[in-house]
Amino acid sequence: MKINVRVLLAKGTLISFQLFRKGALRMLSTSGIVVFEPDLLFSSRIEGQARRIGADLKLITDYDGLLRQLRENVPELLIVNLDLLGTKLDQLQDILGGKSCKSVGYYSHVNVRLREEAKRFGIGSVMSRGVFVAKMKELFAQASRA
Repeated sequence: MKINVRVLLAKGTLISFQLFRKGALRMLSTSGIVVFEPDLLFSSRIEGQARRIGADLKLITDYDGLLRQLRENVPELLIVNLDLLGTKLDQLQDILGGKSCKSVGYYSHVNVRLREEAKRFGIGSVMSRGVFVAKMKELFAQASRA
């Protein structure tokens, strides 16, 4: 059994660690924002917005890299392109199950089935790609303040 713990220190520093049944303690590094977006053009748009407001962003372009990142780090905000994640939402849910992080998924506006599936698998906020673009600055700013 393990328990994930996050502590906000005096000057806004967030530390995360895991407590294990036998008293062992493991520090977890935190990433501000983790984005899964393999599309080069759109990912550069996302990076540009994050850079403009000074947000700590890590861009992941392949699914295996996303899984590795989530096993090692607890992001403040996880953003995923649901169209590219497809049927792997259950694996993502298994990894995030005990971790505390805000999640946002976006999809093409025509894929309503995927929106419902993402909500069922625990993606916190699900929106069309256009709505995501409109809210990107706000989402990044909130995650940077957290």
